[in-house]
Amino acid sequence: MMIDANMYRYDENNGRNYIKISTRKHSKFATFCLRDKNQYKGNLRILIRDKGIEIHRTVECRTQKVWVAKNIIAIDKGYNKLLATSQKKYYGTDLNKIATNATETLSEINKRRNPVYSRVRALKAEASVECTVLAQP
Repeated sequence: MMIDANMYRYDENNGRNYIKISTRKHSKFATFCLRDKNQYKGNLRILIRDKGIEIHRTVECRTQKVWVAKNIIAIDKGYNKLLATSQKKYYGTDLNKIATNATETLSEINKRRNPVYSRVRALKAEASVECTVLAQP
């Protein structure tokens, strides 16, 4: 299980070191006794074993470039063409037709709903006016 840096803390009690890992319950921690005095910072990986738990930490290391880029590829997304590459290849050229049809369908549905919604708002407004008038002595 991976643990973020803000999900655990170290504690010392009676000369022993403990790690307290937050649980799903608010302000509750699972406490584990540690065999050494190492206190790591950053994200931790906790492995549950038969004899206890293992704590692994992340280490920063230098990376080595494995490849050399020969061709630089650019990708652009748009409405008329979903993807266009720098080699003049186009993907999803019919996207605008599909999106336009879906938009027009939703627009028609909402046009039919608008009179109903406006009538409901008007009735609610009338009901609230009547209620306020009846509430006054």
